Amino acid sequence: TLLIVLFFLLLASVYSNELRGWKFIAIFAAWQFVQFLMTIGIAHDAAHNCYTQDRKTNRRIMFLFDFLGINSEHWIQNHVHSHHAVPNVPELDSAIESFSLVRLHPHTKSTWIHRYQHYYMILIYSLVTIFQIYFLEFISFANNLVGFHHEDGKNRSAIVWLLINKLWVLSYTLIVPLWILGNPRMEIIGAWILGHLICGVALGIIFQTTHLHESTSFVELNSDGKLSDPFSIHILKTTSEFSVNNPIVTWIAGGLNLHITHHLFPNITQMHLPALSKIVRQTAREFDLPYQSYSFFGALLSHLRCLKKLGSLPSHPSLKSA
Repeated sequence: TLLIVLFFLLLASVYSNELRGWKFIAIFAAWQFVQFLMTIGIAHDAAHNCYTQDRKTNRRIMFLFDFLGINSEHWIQNHVHSHHAVPNVPELDSAIESFSLVRLHPHTKSTWIHRYQHYYMILIYSLVTIFQIYFLEFISFANNLVGFHHEDGKNRSAIVWLLINKLWVLSYTLIVPLWILGNPRMEIIGAWILGHLICGVALGIIFQTTHLHESTSFVELNSDGKLSDPFSIHILKTTSEFSVNNPIVTWIAGGLNLHITHHLFPNITQMHLPALSKIVRQTAREFDLPYQSYSFFGALLSHLRCLKKLGSLPSHPSLKSA
């Protein structure tokens, strides 16, 4: 409720046509950041059917994804059915599927530029929300990538819907402000870009630092096409948590800083994750199981060191002919 109230208050401030300069830029960027918080704080729980106990209500709440520019069906396939099923498994986990500029798994092909990815990855993350909202779904749909398998006969209507959705979001966040507000155009465009840059970095840090860190394990399916470890052990080996005792970070991250707990209990709302995280930590220690947690900056530094290591590793022998 608080996020929705903030959304409309900031929306009214942006469209009031009374803000200029740094005040306008700050309010506009804050408005976009609240939209980001709505996706991970409300729509994300609804995608896991845990925002409410009613599946139909959760499905209606997921319309927030579409309202904010992310196709809800694509999110379910990409995040719930792909990433949560096999985290850190190449060609199956969409979260580590990447383009040639970055390398997120040692069993993917290495190129010279990857040696520097720990320097430019934050810049890559800053562009994530622009890419995800306006390009990713078209690319995924066109290439039938992991997490977006379309059905024959539905291609045209799906593309039309994607176009309408993107035009809608671009209209109320950029085109209409440019049309009706008296602010200089570059001020509006700059505020729009800044908001996306902030949201992109936040999204990248929340989702990527918890799977790509110095202690993470990188696995492939065994000869039977199954995980070598029980699923709960696989999660402990491939995932981490950060700022576990910081309620402010937990609220901003929608509980996703408690990422091990979220993967073990994906159908539990973020409200209960802090208490569950303590139980997970205690249980892991009792049974001498791997459990990794960091401070916020510790998680970021460990992530960058992991990227540096991934960038320096040679290509897997099976990929040298690729």
